[in-house]
Amino acid sequence: MENESLFYLNKGMLCIKLVPLEDYSIIHYTPDFTGRYIILHQDRWVDRRDIVKSIIMGLSGKNRVIYARNTILEKINRDVAAQFHSTHHLIGYTKAKFNYGLRDVSDNSLLAVSSFSSSRKMLRSGRYVNSYEWVRYTSALGFRVVGGMSKMLSLFLKEQNVEEVMTYCDADWSNGKSYESMGFSLESKTGEIEYFIDKLTYQRTSLKKIRRDEKFNSPDLFKHNGYLLRTQGNLKFIASFE
Repeated sequence: MENESLFYLNKGMLCIKLVPLEDYSIIHYTPDFTGRYIILHQDRWVDRRDIVKSIIMGLSGKNRVIYARNTILEKINRDVAAQFHSTHHLIGYTKAKFNYGLRDVSDNSLLAVSSFSSSRKMLRSGRYVNSYEWVRYTSALGFRVVGGMSKMLSLFLKEQNVEEVMTYCDADWSNGKSYESMGFSLESKTGEIEYFIDKLTYQRTSLKKIRRDEKFNSPDLFKHNGYLLRTQGNLKFIASFE
């Protein structure tokens, strides 16, 4: 049964492990694998299918490739960024301070968006530095912008007094290699994260968050209303730009 849940694409260099709802209480870990390994939970396939398909197509080399030199980089407002992330990112939108977009020079369509947090003072080696979080990088469904991440990061570094940037990636979906190629280093792993999955909508909510809400404190919450999902958590990457 274990082997039946594994699917290989891109000449064996992409492995997708399918996890059905009944196996959600088990943490599925990424094994040693020379290619790319994805853990695809059933709720993601139901709730965000178009985005999942685009990610898989991209990792298989099937998405349309646009080079960053053929794009226009500009600041965009929060509403535009929020709409783009909500439509094209697996997790959706979250609050951010600075938003940048890449537009196709031929038709002005928005191809990718990066969002960064406001600065925070972080103690590093006995002194405080201006640290920012790279909250989201999102490319349009069906597209891959080669050099897009570094192009937007470069402008952000020029415009702000940046000494450090941190970012997180979902360990079920990413190994963080794209960040390492830009000088980021793996700093830590968050460890297990638990979610509540609504049986009707398949929406994910952090279990830590809903435990603070009295209406979710019923012991029968999962029995009648949803599922408990346990994931590997996130990988945290940091880069210094002093």
